Amino acid sequence: MAGGVFDPAEFAAFKSGAPAPSQAPQAGAGGGGFDPGEFASFKASRGAGGGSRATSEPNPFREEGGAASFDERFGSGRMARTADTSSGLGEGMRRVADERLVGKPDASTPFLAALYRGGNAAGLNLPRNAAAGIATGLGALGVPRYGDRSFSQNYERAGEQEEAFARQAPKSALAGTVGGIVGGAVVLPGFRAAEGAGLAARTSWNAATGAAYGGAAEAFDKKTLGDTAAGAAIGGVAGGVGGLALEGVAKVIGSFRSARVPFRDETGQLTEQAYSALRGAGIDPAEITPELEQRIMASFSAKGPSEGAAREALAAEQGITLSRAQATRDPQAIAMEQGALAGRQGGRAQEIGQSFTDQQTAEIGAARGRLQSMAAGSNPLVENPQAAFEAVADRTRGASDQFTRRASAAQQAQDDALRAVRGDVPPDALDGARAAVQGVREAAEQSRGAYRGAYDEVAQIPGTFAPGALDDVGAKVTKSLGPTVPVDPVLTPAAARALSDLNNLPGILGLREGETPTLQQVEQVRKRFGAYYGGTAQNPTDRRALGAVREAFDQRIEDLMSIGQFGQRQPARAPAADDFPGLPGGAPDAAMPANAILAPQPRQGEPESLLRYLTREGIPLDDEARAADLNRLYTPGRGILARRNAPTWDQLRTRLVDEGFFHPDEMDAASSRDVADKVRELIQAERIGGRKTYRIEDEGRAGSTRRVTDRVADENGDNLVQVDRQARRIEIDMEGYGLRPQDLDRGALREAAEAMVRGEADDAATAYDRAVSRRGADAGEPAAAPRSLGDDVPFPELGEGFTPQDPRSTSLPIGDTAPAEAIRRARGLFRDYKQAFAPRGPGDVAGQRLQKIVERDASPNDAITALFGTTTGRISGGQLQTLDRLRAAVGDNSPAWSAVQQSIVTRYVGGEGRDLGRRLDYLLRGEGRDLATRFLSSDQRIGLARLRASLTQTEQAHQAVPAWVENLERSGFDPNAIGASLFGSGIPGARVGAVNEARAAKGFLGEASPEWAGLRQAAVQRLTDEAQTAKKTVERIRGFTDGPGSGVARELFNETELANLRRFANALNATILPNGQPRPDSGRALGAVAKAFDLIAGAVAFKAGGLGAAGAAYGARDAGRRVLTSGVGASRARQSFEGGAPALRALSRPLETSRYASGAGLAVGDAR
Repeated sequence: MAGGVFDPAEFAAFKSGAPAPSQAPQAGAGGGGFDPGEFASFKASRGAGGGSRATSEPNPFREEGGAASFDERFGSGRMARTADTSSGLGEGMRRVADERLVGKPDASTPFLAALYRGGNAAGLNLPRNAAAGIATGLGALGVPRYGDRSFSQNYERAGEQEEAFARQAPKSALAGTVGGIVGGAVVLPGFRAAEGAGLAARTSWNAATGAAYGGAAEAFDKKTLGDTAAGAAIGGVAGGVGGLALEGVAKVIGSFRSARVPFRDETGQLTEQAYSALRGAGIDPAEITPELEQRIMASFSAKGPSEGAAREALAAEQGITLSRAQATRDPQAIAMEQGALAGRQGGRAQEIGQSFTDQQTAEIGAARGRLQSMAAGSNPLVENPQAAFEAVADRTRGASDQFTRRASAAQQAQDDALRAVRGDVPPDALDGARAAVQGVREAAEQSRGAYRGAYDEVAQIPGTFAPGALDDVGAKVTKSLGPTVPVDPVLTPAAARALSDLNNLPGILGLREGETPTLQQVEQVRKRFGAYYGGTAQNPTDRRALGAVREAFDQRIEDLMSIGQFGQRQPARAPAADDFPGLPGGAPDAAMPANAILAPQPRQGEPESLLRYLTREGIPLDDEARAADLNRLYTPGRGILARRNAPTWDQLRTRLVDEGFFHPDEMDAASSRDVADKVRELIQAERIGGRKTYRIEDEGRAGSTRRVTDRVADENGDNLVQVDRQARRIEIDMEGYGLRPQDLDRGALREAAEAMVRGEADDAATAYDRAVSRRGADAGEPAAAPRSLGDDVPFPELGEGFTPQDPRSTSLPIGDTAPAEAIRRARGLFRDYKQAFAPRGPGDVAGQRLQKIVERDASPNDAITALFGTTTGRISGGQLQTLDRLRAAVGDNSPAWSAVQQSIVTRYVGGEGRDLGRRLDYLLRGEGRDLATRFLSSDQRIGLARLRASLTQTEQAHQAVPAWVENLERSGFDPNAIGASLFGSGIPGARVGAVNEARAAKGFLGEASPEWAGLRQAAVQRLTDEAQTAKKTVERIRGFTDGPGSGVARELFNETELANLRRFANALNATILPNGQPRPDSGRALGAVAKAFDLIAGAVAFKAGGLGAAGAAYGARDAGRRVLTSGVGASRARQSFEGGAPALRALSRPLETSRYASGAGLAVGDAR
């Protein structure tokens, strides 16, 4: 073979062992080329001969010292696979063999090479096994070209074909291999560690994945246990170690490429992590100032939202620098810094730490100075708290005298004002009550004397009524009433009795045949009508009817006198004595006393009632009987009910039981007092309510009568409710016409309501106008003109031709009107007396009180309560009405009323000044204002107002001096007392009562005063005293701003200043380190480093200088160690003391390396 070209002749000689020809023979007819069949036969013969050439035969092609032999070059195995390709021959032979096996390369070769490589790499060699199995099956079926080969031969052939394609297209094969490994790693499942698992767990699972796929690939390829185990071992190592290395590389790359942790969300607000960092650093987000916010944002931007960055920003606002240990509170950093300060990290590290400590101490001192400047404001600084306390004491000492003079002047003004309204000798309530009682009684005597004198004048008027003038007067009155005033014996018994009296005037007055009544006798009839009023309290209909009867009777008398029917004389009758002083009575021989009240008369067939029975027997005359007018209750033919010669109550009890009015068991245990109360109660029930008591055996007969009486009482009650409701409606309607309720005539209003209830009017205004017309006067208008005479003849007994003239006419002579005017005047005076000194109705408390005073039944204490209320000054029920009636009775300018007014004033300004302000406020501004406005004079009200103003000034003068100033005065203005009262000995302001004293001091000194600024500075100096530890300072500041001293703190400082104090405390708290503890394995690590240093130093010394040098090295190991440690410690100390908090970077999830482990297993299988 010359020039590296294959020579067939030479190859033939080589095969036969014959010497090679000296030159290449010519190609034979057989082609002279390479004969594959001959070559295959040659290979078979070599295989039969042991697969090796005879070593004894010389190699004709080998020169001495020349190239290697064929066996040395190509080996003894299959040449297509083991041939050395370093020569051109080997490369050519392999290329030809590959072409014989898979064909010459073409456009599909790269694809097939990539497909074979990628499929088997991703499929764990399963595609190759599948192809070998298919070929074996087809060969067994006799399919041409597949031959009779075994599965192993077909598998080997498939592998050779894959290798042939790979050699023809190596790049595509490589790409297919990589693609198969990567694709298989992506597609094939792997063993994944749990979420959040540690590095060891992740490495273990990656190793298991690599071992599984490496062993599987070798099992499917080599199919031997040893190869499978080897593949699994290599795959496990590759998966575990490779995954660990990949994670480390990812972390290194990520540390350079990761961004800072964001501290704002999409809306620009701080994230929850940022808020958590602020709270962890002791910063309240609500109290962040703009300056602090800028510092925090800058710190977060540079180092991320960590607590360390927040602490650095907080401290930086106060001008304080933090070390890494102070910012992060990392235990190892704390241990390192404490070790450096203690000298355990070397001298240089200690110097760095001490320098930082000195710098930080100076910064804290500067922050304290800024707090004091904040407290001072524009005022000068004080050296110490004692100087501030002395300044306050000096000012207080100078102002104490001024306060004393001011309070004395205010007290003098108050005393003068009190003396002006109270007088030199002020009357008390008892004096005023006595004067009032005396004045009322004198006024009553005057009024009584006036109406008695008027009646005396009436009694002196001579003459009588004309014969027949008063005949059938009851019928005349009934006719004048008409249907508008129905009179019924059951519904209106008193009115019916009055009409009965009018119809029986001669019998009532005891007139003999031919006698006519005098004016005195007519007046006695009117008194009887007045007595009937006592029985109509519960029957308003009866009372109104009785009033109408009396008015009609009066009108009849005046009409008779106007037409001359009075004046004829007849012998006068002697006046009869009665129990009504000053009023003329009937004749001594009259059957009924002049002031008597006619008892109810029984109906036909009615059983005898208890009252009727008692009129025969009589009852004892006592005070209760007089109060109930039972000494005036008269029954014709039987006499007065209450009499002096009546049986006793014990006697009456026995008689009433015997008569059957009471059951024996009911009265056995009753006392005489009980019997009297019960009997009087039943008498009043029969007189007023018409409810009669009969004997027990007569109850059945009296049942129908009782039912009628009860029905009348019920109807009267219902009628009263309807009338009251209608009266309120009329008031509302009349307001629409411009008339207020107080402008209406109450009597006319009542009559109008009754008319509308009876259905006599549908319109409120019409009903009210009619009522006013009937009463003779309109609201606010003069009296109505006398009613015009009717068309009918009012006095038919005077003859058909007699026509009465209008009294205003002068054409004909008329009767004398003087008697009528005298009667009206006497009646008016008596009415005035009753209106002033007697109750005007059942609920008239004031009238009852004046009546008791007039009748001398009221004690002094009763009068005091009625006029001046209770001792507390509170207005009692009926007090204002009583004062109104009293003033009307005695007059505005009377001495009695003046005494009452002065007693009212004394009632409220007495008591030696105790609760004076409260009582005056009640009288002038509270519920008693009506009392002062209505009953005190304008001068008295002005004097009381001045007294209240002077009292206010006195109170303000006394209150202006704070309690701590008074205490300071008692202590001799000791400055230490100021500090003790305001700040105490512990947390400033925690002492009980310090808040009030601070507030008083603030009001006294003034917020802008230098003394107040001095107290503020004293508080800051007490809080930030350099003599106390930082921890103690922080505790005192927090107790002052948000603890027991917060009340005083808010008096001394505003919210902004308190927030500044809190931030200073937080910044100072950041400088306080907890006890740092090194990590548990740090000691062993340091020991290992020391030992390694010793070994390295000894080995180097021995290598260089032998045993002596090694000994010297071991002797100098401590010095070397110190040098090494000092350098490293200084570097770490500088980084920790000067570097501050580390930057916070975004934490990425651990790299998912299970896919890599799968790929590593596949790669191991493919490589083997």
